[in-house]
Amino acid sequence: MSDKPMNAHGPRTDHLALAALFLGAVAIGASPSFVRLSELGPFATAFYRPAVLFADIVDFTGFAEHQTPEETIAMLCEFHALIAKQIFAHDGNIDKYIGDAVMGTFGIPNPGQMDPANALTSARDILADVKIWNEKREVEGRPKMRVSIGLHFGPGVTGDIGDERRLEFAVIGDTVNVASRLEQLIRGLNVGIVASDSVVSMAQRTGKLDESLFAAMTRGAPQTIRGRDANIDVWTLPAV
Repeated sequence: MSDKPMNAHGPRTDHLALAALFLGAVAIGASPSFVRLSELGPFATAFYRPAVLFADIVDFTGFAEHQTPEETIAMLCEFHALIAKQIFAHDGNIDKYIGDAVMGTFGIPNPGQMDPANALTSARDILADVKIWNEKREVEGRPKMRVSIGLHFGPGVTGDIGDERRLEFAVIGDTVNVASRLEQLIRGLNVGIVASDSVVSMAQRTGKLDESLFAAMTRGAPQTIRGRDANIDVWTLPAV
């Protein structure tokens, strides 16, 4: 499959009003290059092969139970800023914040050979930053936070979901679902990162994966993905 996205334009209604909504949906939390997707117009779609990253806080519900709402929001702001820093530093984009979770993509809207390696390097650097963050939190008498990260690489489609009253730009497809499910496996595997063989092998194939990062990873047993027929071969990186 070509790295070049293919556009499929759907029907439009009240184009100017919807375009304004669409720009609002993509302009915040995206790199400058990401915003040019708005040129496709609302409800248009484009096809890519991105690397997708999901980062989440383990036992966030238990944490929030013992914190004030203000303390919870303050922690989430720190966490989101930490994740966003490393995603943007490695040419990725924030697709969305989902409560305590963050979804990032690499290769949208500018696909390239570095996308899988960038996603893996971003995940490793997130764990390193979380370690520093936890050291600071411990000194301040605040509880440490454990972060889990899942990664996958494959086809996906970008577009708007919702209606005229509320549009949300999204990346959708099996690749996104698998990345999310891999992140959820971390509770049972007791690691920091679970990456599919697809993202690791592609990063290796392009010769862009840092050798020290690959050396630190362990190939795991194929994993059953909830709601999916085929198992996924995975690699893991220990928590820090």
